[in-house]
Amino acid sequence: MRHWLIIVLFIHGTYLFAEKTYSLDTAVNEINLKNYCYHFEDTTNVLSINQVLNQKWQKLDKNPTFPSNKYVQWLRYNFYNPYNTNLVRIIFIPYHLIHEIDVYTVSDSSIINISSTGIKRPYGDKHIKSIGYPVRIELKTHQTISVIIRLKHLYRPLRASTYLLTEQRVVDVILNNNNLIWFWRGVLLFAIFISLVIYISVKLKLFLYYFFLNVGFGIFIASQIGDYFLFFNIDSTDITSLIDFTGA
Repeated sequence: MRHWLIIVLFIHGTYLFAEKTYSLDTAVNEINLKNYCYHFEDTTNVLSINQVLNQKWQKLDKNPTFPSNKYVQWLRYNFYNPYNTNLVRIIFIPYHLIHEIDVYTVSDSSIINISSTGIKRPYGDKHIKSIGYPVRIELKTHQTISVIIRLKHLYRPLRASTYLLTEQRVVDVILNNNNLIWFWRGVLLFAIFISLVIYISVKLKLFLYYFFLNVGFGIFIASQIGDYFLFFNIDSTDITSLIDFTGA
């Protein structure tokens, strides 16, 4: 097993040398990684991280979005720290509806699973409570690593645009998003209440339709931003899909 791992990591190092690598820049606090994305589709749905390392990865050259299908998707990003100090960055996928996400770092002879999350994993395990999935990585001085992401979201359209952010930028983004979400929650609840009150008062079906439109829109948005997890810790049966469909 040890010899097999050495062979796999050697092949991985050969691919890494040829692949496009993002050199970290302390002057940049946020970057969309679409230009550095490599993709592999696991049509067996059973391959492990060791097995996918030596597969043929394809340069994606676009945001990683995929139509509904029955296959596991793997993404790879390569990073280099050119500085004489260690750097911490956050891999951020700003979408809530993903069934399972496993994130690995690969460097030299080391493969580490740094995060296992998604709506079918306990919400309480997320290190940062947010809409989306922030994963912390640390690069030592002059170190090159691969971050490999396994995405299992079968029979649903998958959006997995990935960003690299500084820790402070993540805090700012999450705070701004939360403030905006709570504002629009208030606006939507007010619109639902007013449309129902007006319908009861004037008995015009127009306002009843408006009431149901607001309710449906609210249910749909709630499924997208994870309001289900205000009440539950895990969505093991994928009831979020039913909520999403009902709202739509």
